[in-house]
Order: sequence, then structure tokens, then C-alpha cells
Amino acid sequence: MHNIDELLHLPMTEFEYSLKNYTDSHPEWKDRILTSSELSVFLGEYFATRKEFQNKENEHWSWIDSDIRNCQQEKTFIPQKFDISVGRMLRYMPAHWHTNDYFELYYVFTGSCELHFENEVITMGPGTIVLLSPATRHASPCYSDDCVLFYYMIRTSTFNMVFWNNLTDQNLMSAFFKKALNGEGGKSYLHFETREDGGIQSLLYEIYKEYQSGDIYSPQMMNSIMSMFFIQLLRSYKNEVYLPSDASFHWNPCFGEIFSYIQNHYHTVTLKDLAEQFNYSERQLTRIIYAATNRNFSEVLLDLRMHNAAGYLATTSLSAEKIAELVGYGNASSFYRAFGKFHGCSPSEYRRKAADFQH
Repeated sequence: MHNIDELLHLPMTEFEYSLKNYTDSHPEWKDRILTSSELSVFLGEYFATRKEFQNKENEHWSWIDSDIRNCQQEKTFIPQKFDISVGRMLRYMPAHWHTNDYFELYYVFTGSCELHFENEVITMGPGTIVLLSPATRHASPCYSDDCVLFYYMIRTSTFNMVFWNNLTDQNLMSAFFKKALNGEGGKSYLHFETREDGGIQSLLYEIYKEYQSGDIYSPQMMNSIMSMFFIQLLRSYKNEVYLPSDASFHWNPCFGEIFSYIQNHYHTVTLKDLAEQFNYSERQLTRIIYAATNRNFSEVLLDLRMHNAAGYLATTSLSAEKIAELVGYGNASSFYRAFGKFHGCSPSEYRRKAADFQH
């Protein structure tokens, strides 16, 4: 295990001190969020006055030749052999509006800074995680000596593997997260406050160290650790997620309890049961469930029953009649009809296909 203290007490670099001095004497560059063309102008002016960074061998010279885009692309920011790349936000580099064509995860190790969206600003502190969907317009100014803000850039295809695959169809939160991250209007994100959770912090630190190591197995290790990170994040904070302020659906932590109750009692639960358990009217619950999942209550129950039934068929030798009873059907004929319509085959055919697949 590496020493995470190196990030929690990361000193300012010479380049960052230079940026700080320049922007302090030219506050017009940091008093607002720049456009990509304005950032290019800033960089030109800045480097013209800084002889110490004008040597093309200097690691920071690439900024002057960089292609500042409104949309940042995978091919530029994620090395060819990697699915994930990691960067640290330069302190005092003016922020500019941009989107990505990849998923991006922000994490604050220490200090505080802001994350800007159109018509909304998130103040981030230690333990803040914000997961951005592609095409979400944002900017991330970092004007503080002690702020250590890292960003993790994840190919869309890899995100589908390490995030969506950890959200099973039997987990009602999966429908909610998918809806949130596929939101419309150019602003889709999930915001978590992990309060300096040591486990979460260590996993993100290990991804950073793997990226730095350049080991031949680092890309695979990074994917594996990122998968562990998402599992831990969902396990611990799935009921504590924040959405954009103008999202069509606003999350309440008790909704997670409602979904958990449905999942644990899908074979017998009714809307009346839920209303009595959580002190909502049946109409309110209907709206909450549909807003979060794009499905009505009966569709949610059907999905849970059919996926659990399929699991029993694939992994046990229980009779179809017994499985029908376990997933909430009073008679086997209703179960057979529902299963055939949902899966496109009979329970016995499904069991046979599952056995063939395993062999």
C-alpha cells in the first residue's frame, strides 16, 4: 500500500506559484469562467512573460501548443493502451467551459474548490465525488493553495463495463442511476459526499499510483480497482446521492429505503403496504417510482419477479411451481404466462438454455 499522505500534503509547484502570481496581478482572468478561445489567449500572454517556462524541453511548454477545445476527447486525454487516465487539477490555472466525450470523475483529497455548471455551482470539499456524463458542460476553477483535486477520465465503453455492470437488473437503484446519467439538457451528474471515507480515498489513490507506475498490467489493475471503487461507492452511498438542481426528479434519501423495501418484499408487497410503511399516499408512491425508474409499480414488480425467477431456474433444481410461489405468484399458470411473455420462452426452456451455456 502506498503512502496517501503525499497527496494530502501536496505542496504547490513552481509552475503553480507562477500561475498564482500572474493571476493575482491579472484578476480579470480568474474572476470568471473563460471560453476555450479566451484560455488560449491567456496562455499566450502568460508564457510570453515567463522566460523560465519558454524552453520547449520544459514539461509545461505543451500548454502553449495545446489544442484547447470546447469538447475534450478520449483520443487526446486517455492514452491508447489505457481505459482510464488520471490527472490533477493545476492550481490557479484559469478554468474554461468545456464538455467531454468520456465520463469524468472528480475527487477532492484535501482543500476546497468549486465545480461550475450552467446555472449551478457545487462547492466541493474533502471526500466530494462528482461523476459527470459525456456532454455535460462544466468548469472547475481551483484557486486555493491547499486544494488537491483529481480527475479520472473513463472511456465510455469502460464505464459501461465497470459501472453499469455493477448495477444489476434486480437493483432498483440501477434504473435511477441510468436515468440520472442519461439526463437531458446538457447537465447530467451524480454527486456524493463521502466525508473522507478512508476506503474510498485509498481506492482512488491506488488507481492514481497504478497510472503513474507504467507497469504492463497497470491498465487492467486500474479497471479492476475502479470496479471495486464503484461497488464500494454504491454500497455505502447509494441513498445519499445529489442530482442537478434543475433535474426533473429530485432525490430524497428515504426513496432508497422505499426501493430496498420493494426489492426485499417484491413477492408480496403492494402499493397499500408501501403507503402504510412509509407514510406516503399510493398516488405519491406511484409518482416517485415512475419518476425514478421510468416504470410503473406493476412493471417494477414484474421485472423483479422475472429476474429472480430466472436466477432460481439457472442455479437451483426447484420446480417451476415452487419458483412461482417464491416470486409471488398464487398459481403456476399465471407464472408460466408471465414468464413466457417476459423471457420469450418457457421456464423449462430457459433452464435448459442456462445449463447449456454453463457447459
